[in-house]
Amino acid sequence: MSRSLRAVAATAIAGLALTGCAGASDVPAFDDIEAQMWDSMAASDAMGISGALPEEMAGDAAVIEEMLGGNLSDLQIYGALDGSATAIRLGDAQEPMMSFFGDDVYVSMDMVLETMGPMLPEDQRSQVAAEFAGKYADISDSVDTADSINMGDLLDQMRSAAEAGETDEVTGFNLTCTSEC
Repeated sequence: MSRSLRAVAATAIAGLALTGCAGASDVPAFDDIEAQMWDSMAASDAMGISGALPEEMAGDAAVIEEMLGGNLSDLQIYGALDGSATAIRLGDAQEPMMSFFGDDVYVSMDMVLETMGPMLPEDQRSQVAAEFAGKYADISDSVDTADSINMGDLLDQMRSAAEAGETDEVTGFNLTCTSEC
């Protein structure tokens, strides 16, 4: 769960505690507000999500984290719902490691150097890192933009997973309402 989502949950719980916990009849069932939630998100201009590594990739997490220089539990994908701009980063304090702008795809040179750096001699690694720090490589010609990340598609995927009673592969959330809702 992202830090901002935790903060919202903590605030809601604290609010309930301060108001003496609302009666059960005052709290709507998830089923009663679910459509409004999805419609509200779909009507937004942009959104951001914190993702979870799919279970089938859990064994690769350490290798991926070492290669990218970050923690995959902090994976964030954010951008416009119309697909015009999307970025991926590992945590709030990090610069995007990939950005998609329509048909243009950019990858962080810092990430490339983190991945390829050990293959370079130390003196050359420092020089290359200083020269390319904070810059991005345009890899549009080598990436199939049909495979690019689109926030609107991710939102549709999350909703479909929830409606099917499944866990969303990107976020790790299972928004299916149980009988306790």
